[in-house]
Amino acid sequence: MTRNKKPVVIVAMVLAALIVLPLLLLLFSRLGASSGTEQANSESSAVKSTSEAIDFDLRQLAEKADRLIEQDLAEALRQGDVSLDFIASLKRDASKGAVALQKGALEDAALHYNSVVQRAESQLAALALADQARALNDSTYAELQSLDYLKSAFENTYREAVETYNTALRALNAGNISAVSTTSK
Repeated sequence: MTRNKKPVVIVAMVLAALIVLPLLLLLFSRLGASSGTEQANSESSAVKSTSEAIDFDLRQLAEKADRLIEQDLAEALRQGDVSLDFIASLKRDASKGAVALQKGALEDAALHYNSVVQRAESQLAALALADQARALNDSTYAELQSLDYLKSAFENTYREAVETYNTALRALNAGNISAVSTTSK
């Protein structure tokens, strides 16, 4: 061979090897994959059924979070009991959960949706307590108004009790313990 033909032959052999080698690898991978396909299919079906169960629970949690935001807390927002910032924060967390669910990050999605549900339920529980307190306040005020006629009959007794308390408190603050004990008798 002449000097010029030798590099051409080497390049041709390298190119032929680069063409044949991937074909051989593809052939061997196809032969090995056909025997392992049945085993992989059975494993993936077990994982898929577990994933579907988790997805169902997670989807239920997502629906609950959306229902709390869109219905219960929306009504509280219309009544002025909840701030718009709180609702916006819950919606941001819910959208982060939806994005994580779409990406397949089930743990992150569950974390975001659980946060939304817990915060929404605690806010709704606080609103229920506030409603009970308002109702108790209204009933107490109504009861006091109905007993207003007794104030004039017991005015002296109330004034005497307040005066005794004030005298005892001044004596206690002054350090005169004997005056406190005689005042309280």
